[in-house]
Amino acid sequence: MTKETAERVAKWNSTEDITKWSSEVAKFAAYAQPQLAETAGKACAACPFRNNASMGGCIGEDCPVSAARKAMLLTTKRMSAGVKEIFKAKCRVKSA
Repeated sequence: MTKETAERVAKWNSTEDITKWSSEVAKFAAYAQPQLAETAGKACAACPFRNNASMGGCIGEDCPVSAARKAMLLTTKRMSAGVKEIFKAKCRVKSA
Protein backbone atom coordinates (compact mmCIF):
# COMPACT_ATOMS: atom_id res chain seq x y z
CA MET A 1 0.00 0.00 0.00
CA THR A 2 1.41 3.38 -0.95
CA LYS A 3 1.65 6.20 1.54
CA GLU A 4 -0.85 8.22 -0.49
CA THR A 5 -3.39 5.39 -0.46
CA ALA A 6 -2.98 4.92 3.29
CA GLU A 7 -3.50 8.64 3.85
CA ARG A 8 -6.59 8.72 1.63
CA VAL A 9 -8.12 5.71 3.39
CA ALA A 10 -7.26 7.14 6.83
CA LYS A 11 -8.81 10.48 5.96
CA TRP A 12 -12.14 9.17 4.69
CA ASN A 13 -12.76 6.07 6.82
CA SER A 14 -13.35 5.39 10.49
CA THR A 15 -11.35 3.02 12.64
CA GLU A 16 -14.36 0.69 12.57
CA ASP A 17 -14.37 0.65 8.75
CA ILE A 18 -10.64 -0.14 8.62
CA THR A 19 -10.99 -2.90 11.20
CA LYS A 20 -13.96 -4.37 9.30
CA TRP A 21 -11.96 -4.33 6.05
CA SER A 22 -9.00 -6.12 7.63
CA SER A 23 -11.33 -8.68 9.18
CA GLU A 24 -12.95 -9.40 5.82
CA VAL A 25 -9.54 -9.77 4.15
CA ALA A 26 -8.50 -12.23 6.86
CA LYS A 27 -11.74 -14.21 6.36
CA PHE A 28 -11.14 -14.25 2.61
CA ALA A 29 -7.60 -15.54 3.05
CA ALA A 30 -8.66 -18.20 5.55
CA TYR A 31 -11.38 -19.40 3.16
CA ALA A 32 -9.40 -19.22 -0.08
CA GLN A 33 -5.97 -20.54 0.97
CA PRO A 34 -6.96 -24.21 1.45
CA GLN A 35 -8.94 -24.23 -1.80
CA LEU A 36 -6.10 -22.61 -3.73
CA ALA A 37 -3.57 -25.00 -2.22
CA GLU A 38 -5.64 -28.00 -3.27
CA THR A 39 -6.21 -26.73 -6.80
CA ALA A 40 -2.60 -25.61 -7.21
CA GLY A 41 -1.41 -29.01 -6.01
CA LYS A 42 -3.47 -30.69 -8.71
CA ALA A 43 -2.11 -28.30 -11.34
CA CYS A 44 1.47 -28.96 -10.22
CA ALA A 45 0.89 -32.72 -10.23
CA ALA A 46 -0.31 -32.53 -13.84
CA CYS A 47 2.47 -30.19 -14.99
CA PRO A 48 4.67 -31.71 -17.74
CA PHE A 49 7.76 -29.82 -16.48
CA ARG A 50 7.63 -31.11 -12.91
CA ASN A 51 10.16 -33.83 -12.20
CA ASN A 52 11.16 -33.88 -15.88
CA ALA A 53 14.81 -32.88 -16.10
CA SER A 54 14.87 -33.41 -19.87
CA MET A 55 12.35 -30.54 -20.22
CA GLY A 56 14.22 -28.31 -17.77
CA GLY A 57 12.36 -29.31 -14.61
CA CYS A 58 9.95 -27.15 -12.65
CA ILE A 59 9.90 -23.56 -13.89
CA GLY A 60 9.42 -22.31 -10.30
CA GLU A 61 9.02 -18.55 -9.94
CA ASP A 62 8.02 -18.14 -13.60
CA CYS A 63 5.07 -20.48 -13.17
CA PRO A 64 1.68 -18.73 -12.84
CA VAL A 65 0.51 -21.37 -10.35
CA SER A 66 3.54 -20.63 -8.18
CA ALA A 67 2.86 -16.89 -8.46
CA ALA A 68 -0.78 -17.36 -7.40
CA ARG A 69 0.29 -19.45 -4.40
CA LYS A 70 2.84 -16.86 -3.36
CA ALA A 71 0.35 -14.00 -3.69
CA MET A 72 -2.19 -15.84 -1.56
CA LEU A 73 0.37 -16.62 1.11
CA LEU A 74 1.29 -12.93 1.26
CA THR A 75 -2.34 -11.75 1.58
CA THR A 76 -2.51 -11.52 5.36
CA LYS A 77 1.02 -10.11 5.62
CA ARG A 78 0.19 -7.35 3.12
CA MET A 79 -3.13 -6.66 4.83
CA SER A 80 -1.40 -6.32 8.21
CA ALA A 81 1.21 -3.98 6.77
CA GLY A 82 -1.56 -1.97 5.07
CA VAL A 83 -3.55 -1.60 8.29
CA LYS A 84 -0.41 -0.48 10.09
CA GLU A 85 0.22 2.18 7.43
CA ILE A 86 -3.40 3.34 7.55
CA PHE A 87 -3.31 3.77 11.33
CA LYS A 88 0.02 5.62 11.09
CA ALA A 89 -1.58 7.93 8.52
CA LYS A 90 -4.64 8.31 10.75
CA CYS A 91 -2.38 9.52 13.56
CA ARG A 92 -0.68 11.97 11.20
CA VAL A 93 -4.05 13.31 10.02
CA LYS A 94 -5.27 13.79 13.61
CA SER A 95 -2.10 15.58 14.67
CA ALA A 96 -2.15 17.90 11.66
